[in-house]
Amino acid sequence: KVVFDFTVNDGLVRAITFRAAPDVLAQVVRRDGDRPRD
Repeated sequence: KVVFDFTVNDGLVRAITFRAAPDVLAQVVRRDGDRPRD
C-alpha cells in the first residue's frame, strides 16, 4: 500500500509526499522513459 499526501495552499497543490512500506519501496525501479535506470 502507498499513500500520497497533498499540501494545498490557496487552492493549489504545493507539494506531494509519497509514502510506502519499506517492502513496497524495495520493489521500486527507477526509470527513464521506458528504460530502468541504474
